[in-house]
Order: sequence, then structure tokens, then C-alpha cells
Amino acid sequence: MNRSRILGRAGVVLACALTLTLGRSEMVAGDTTSSPGPNDPSYHDPSEPYVPGPRAISYDQANAALKGAVDEVLQNAELSQPPASYQTFAAAAAAVNADATLQTEAWAVGLTGSTEQGVVP
Repeated sequence: MNRSRILGRAGVVLACALTLTLGRSEMVAGDTTSSPGPNDPSYHDPSEPYVPGPRAISYDQANAALKGAVDEVLQNAELSQPPASYQTFAAAAAAVNADATLQTEAWAVGLTGSTEQGVVP
């Protein structure tokens, strides 16, 4: 290939790239619509999570139909657990409590100190 054809093709590619780049930058720069500001009621701070649903209400504020639905969900969740799951949870909670008590007492009487905690002088 001769040099003029290569430079010609490179020029066409460069022109296309510039056109696309400038066209896109004008679309962004020419966009005069802005997002709502903090004074707008529809404004949402991007660092805050969205609140699910329209708004939270207390159980006392709910109507009878909603209270019934909530009660049914809670009852199903509680009654659908097998007795072994309650026993397992109770045993795990007792074991964690016993371990925490043992560690606290060992520290209090001096059986453990800074060297056992990983502190190196």
C-alpha cells in the first residue's frame, strides 16, 4: 500500500473518532435539565438508602386488615419452626453466654493478660 492511502484511511478514522467524541460531549454539555436539588420534594440524597414502601407506620396505626396480615405472618413464622430449632438456638445462646462469662472472669482474676491478648511489648 502506498503512504497516501494509509494516511487517507487514518484521516478518515480520526475524523470519525473526533465526530463521535465531540458529538457525545455536546450531548452531555448541551443537557440543560438538572436533577432535583435538596429543596425539591422529589430529591433523594445519593448517600442515603431508599426507604422501602411508601412510609413506615406503627402497628397501632394499621387498620384491622393490615394488623391481621401482620399477625398471620408472625404466627406462621413462629409456628413453622420445628422444636429442635428452638432447642438448638437456646443451646448455642447458653454456650456463648458461658464462654463470655468464663473469659470475663479469667481476665478479672488475671489469668489472661496483655500477652495472651496478642500485645507484644
